[in-house]
Amino acid sequence: MDKNLVKKVAEVKHITETQSDLELFSKVTGLIYATEDMMNDENADWYVPAGAFIPSDSEMVAGHVGEEVTDENKQYDVDNDGDIDEDDVTAAKEAEANSKIEVNEDDYPIDDTPVVFTYLRGENNSSWGDNTNPDNVTDNDDWTVSITNMPAYIVYEASKETNLSGIKIQLGSDMSSGNHGVPGNWTLEGSNDDTTWTNIITMEANAETNEIAADYDEHNESSTLSELNLKEYNISISDTNKYKYFKFSIISKYGGNWGTCQLNKLQLY
Repeated sequence: MDKNLVKKVAEVKHITETQSDLELFSKVTGLIYATEDMMNDENADWYVPAGAFIPSDSEMVAGHVGEEVTDENKQYDVDNDGDIDEDDVTAAKEAEANSKIEVNEDDYPIDDTPVVFTYLRGENNSSWGDNTNPDNVTDNDDWTVSITNMPAYIVYEASKETNLSGIKIQLGSDMSSGNHGVPGNWTLEGSNDDTTWTNIITMEANAETNEIAADYDEHNESSTLSELNLKEYNISISDTNKYKYFKFSIISKYGGNWGTCQLNKLQLY
């Protein structure tokens, strides 16, 4: 099986009957294969596994036998002799036979075990006691953390390198008092050595771009801050890079009369 990548060529238009093999190839090797929509986009910059595609398949060619060759159907002139005839159908069948992808799953075992995120360490720089320990937001207990000194951070270790699809932030249980703020300026970073960190998300303390800050303003103005108690927010993540470690840092809070920011849960997924 050839695992090299080849760039798109204009005449490649149709996926072969071995699409199931191609999907398995992609799953076990991590290589990306193109969809038909992507192939039909002449401006698309995509790559496919070598040998995975042929210019046309025999059934498609057979449906165009006898047609005059034009720019629209030239891919069916497989032997490039200026005619679409039975010789092209034969050539397409031969190409199909030579393009089969043999995939042995045993050679590329698929790790389907779920990713588990474990609290590694955190810093809150506080002397308020147990209710400020950063690890309390990572367990299954309803124990709100009052972050009193910022920046504060929490580091998670994943059971294997992975990319995130989102992060869930649950506010504290005492938002109704108006004393505590919400995460304002915060970041999420990834690392594979727990030393060098790459930014995944940077959120500013700005109600125009920060959903949580905007929600705080709305409820504060309407005197309904109690509705923020234990409220959850799911922030989607588009970064597809895989990391072993993840660091969530609160640089500053947003709102609140005191210098505290309350969190009840912080979950990666």
